[in-house]
Amino acid sequence: MSISVTDGPRRRDDYDLIVPHFDAGHYRTYQTDLSASGGDPVLHFLMHGWRQGLSPSAAFDTKFYLDLYPNLLAENVNPLVHYLRHGAWAGYLPRSNRLEQRFYEPGAVIPSWAFLLPTDSTMSEVRRLVAGHFDETAYRALCPDLDPTGGDALLHYLLWGWRQGLRPQATDGFDDAFYCETYPDVAGTDISPLLHYLRWGAWAGRLARRRPKGREFRPATPDTPGWLPVRPSDEQVGEARVLTEGHFDEAHYLSQAPDLSPAGGDAFLHFLVWGWREGLNPGPGFDVGFYLTSYPEVAATDVNPLLHYLRDGVHRDMLPRKSLIPWRTQLDQARSGRERAARIGPVQNPTSINARDLARALVGADEPAGVAVVLSHDDFTRSLGGVKNVIEDEFAGFRAAGWRHLHVWPLRIIPILADPAASDEAIVQLFIDGEPAGTASVADLLQAIADCRTGGRVVQVIVHHLAGHAPEHVQALVAAAGSAPPLVWLHDYFTLCTNYALMRNDIAFCRAPPVDSPACAICCYGEERADHLRRMRTFFRETLPVVLAPSETALELWRGQGFDHARAVVTPLARLDLDAPVHVLRNAPGPVPRPIRVAFLGTRIFLKGWATFQALVERHAADGRYAFFQFGMPDGLPSPANLHAIPVAVKAEDRDAMARAIEEHEIDVVVVWSLCRETFSFTLHEALAGGAFVVARKAAGNVWPALAAHAPEQGCALADEDDLKALFAGERLGELVARPRAKGRLKPGRGALDWLAANGTVHG
Repeated sequence: MSISVTDGPRRRDDYDLIVPHFDAGHYRTYQTDLSASGGDPVLHFLMHGWRQGLSPSAAFDTKFYLDLYPNLLAENVNPLVHYLRHGAWAGYLPRSNRLEQRFYEPGAVIPSWAFLLPTDSTMSEVRRLVAGHFDETAYRALCPDLDPTGGDALLHYLLWGWRQGLRPQATDGFDDAFYCETYPDVAGTDISPLLHYLRWGAWAGRLARRRPKGREFRPATPDTPGWLPVRPSDEQVGEARVLTEGHFDEAHYLSQAPDLSPAGGDAFLHFLVWGWREGLNPGPGFDVGFYLTSYPEVAATDVNPLLHYLRDGVHRDMLPRKSLIPWRTQLDQARSGRERAARIGPVQNPTSINARDLARALVGADEPAGVAVVLSHDDFTRSLGGVKNVIEDEFAGFRAAGWRHLHVWPLRIIPILADPAASDEAIVQLFIDGEPAGTASVADLLQAIADCRTGGRVVQVIVHHLAGHAPEHVQALVAAAGSAPPLVWLHDYFTLCTNYALMRNDIAFCRAPPVDSPACAICCYGEERADHLRRMRTFFRETLPVVLAPSETALELWRGQGFDHARAVVTPLARLDLDAPVHVLRNAPGPVPRPIRVAFLGTRIFLKGWATFQALVERHAADGRYAFFQFGMPDGLPSPANLHAIPVAVKAEDRDAMARAIEEHEIDVVVVWSLCRETFSFTLHEALAGGAFVVARKAAGNVWPALAAHAPEQGCALADEDDLKALFAGERLGELVARPRAKGRLKPGRGALDWLAANGTVHG
């Protein structure tokens, strides 16, 4: 029996479609009675067989297909017809397929597999999709047998090539194996991985290839080697336009001067594919960079961040941009030390030095009186801040005393303790007498230090900071150095928590509560703190160091934690001499000769009170009584219109730079509003040395005690921001700055050298 015209054109089309894929012998094995179709097995399958679960060949399992896609039975759609017309190109499985059989070596036979030639319209769509993503020359170089496809390389890849593990590109733009391994739902289909990626994967933010180590949270950009744009379909663009309605501001986007030529002048399409990768924002209400930085799980994908926010983030209370409330922004960006460390990629190991050469370099021809092994968290010759100042002061003192100075800091600079890896695997960076000496394994460092002790040479270990170090390694270093107890500085509170400032969730001082307290339970640093404290306590118990604190304020808090130690002493980082009067603004009747000049010293960070000072500046933008300044290194951040930003860098060769700038610009008031508990506060001392009146936050650690000790009439302490607002709103500040004031000089100490000299370890 054959198909007649009366069966209808659709039935005839279906018949012609499945004939090349129908195995009559196989079908007759399971269905011998074909009388209902006049003996024609193909017609029988079309009319009755598929409903009975009969399969047209070993390559197609009717029951499996209907079980997998049950809607076909309900809609009375023949499964093989559906597969040949739609399913095959959507990756539908024609039969059960074990994932380990997905790829085949060239020439291998896939049992019972029959290829499906796509229609002309399907191939046209595929060619549009893969434009720029299929390298025909490179593919032909793999020497596939193109005879079955009439020499068409793309068609060969779609039907055979990807199943044989042949790659569509010579570059690393797309990695089939990685894609299937990362997204097992694709491996569980029967679609070319490249085709899946271009049709759906790219739009869903899936990765085309593994990102390089250290760049896992950095999306590919137009400048990334191997990256090629994937254009969404018209339907996908249409859906995105509906989703982002009211969130894409074309005028705002164009104000960022994007090059729209790749998108044919379509600003929205440009943002979808190129713009977000270039850091361009779709409107004032959404910050691409902030979103990707705040939510690394989004950055680890390849999804457009605005689409992610509108589809998912908004329902999970994820923020589209920095909050206008500074403390809220700080809270939203709070991350544990481990999370911050995870974002820091690997570091290339520069030239290394072995134990023998290191020992020779430390001893040298000049036979130093001793060797100071100084540990810190970074390169003191490049960093800025108080710790850098102290190490530089110590360095100068040790050199003058005839000692060798070995500075040790981590190869990978991270804000937590390093893992206690084997000492021959852990790498540190070295400076000898201020000059780079390469890197060394901790094992070689230990051996070199032990060798230096021959001949009775003194080796003194001084710890300025343990971030990036394994305390277990430092303990071994102390043992190698000999019997002298190590000196451990309390520049901050890192010994008590991975948050060195003891700021719960980066916004509120916590005073180091017990690790099982509710305060730790709600803090992003709480979970990691228990292990941090355990390792720290072990280090102090085993080494019994002499603890050096910059102030009594810092030492008092630390002592309350019950760490084992040999001694604890206060060692100020500098000495302040105020010996010269300052010409002050007089609070006399009549016009004020000039506005009161108010300054913020140092880096614009939340921890140091910048948000409070910025709010003060903006609140008094139209107040002619005040002129506002900020002294410090430029950071590229926009400044309030009424703020004068003055670049100032305090260096070893110019330690008076800040005090001199205060005096030269005739600053009347310095606001020191640290939210953390300062252990010393160079800022406070520099403000006084420059002759300024200091407005201080009373709870800012050593700020007010130091002010009260040196010049109690040259400053005032306020309880909170309401008091600060009231002070500037009224006339009292004018009266305060009219008081007699003094200026002078901040004279650096010699750090640990002062204590060592007092105890006879160092002479000179």
